[in-house]
Amino acid sequence: MIVNGKEISIKELTEPKIEELLKKFNIKNKMVAIEINGKILPKSDWDRHQLKEEDKIELIRFVGGG
Repeated sequence: MIVNGKEISIKELTEPKIEELLKKFNIKNKMVAIEINGKILPKSDWDRHQLKEEDKIELIRFVGGG
């Protein structure tokens, strides 16, 4: 799969789930949006969504400031 432009193997994850992907990239799930294959995945679907080797994923982090 490709995550933020970098190719990684799904085998690098303990489980092919969103939570595992976020742990791998050390991202807190409160401040992130996830796009898979060009579509935003609603947070309500994160627990059910199975990642696949051919997925193209963008992890979009929100940054506060002023």
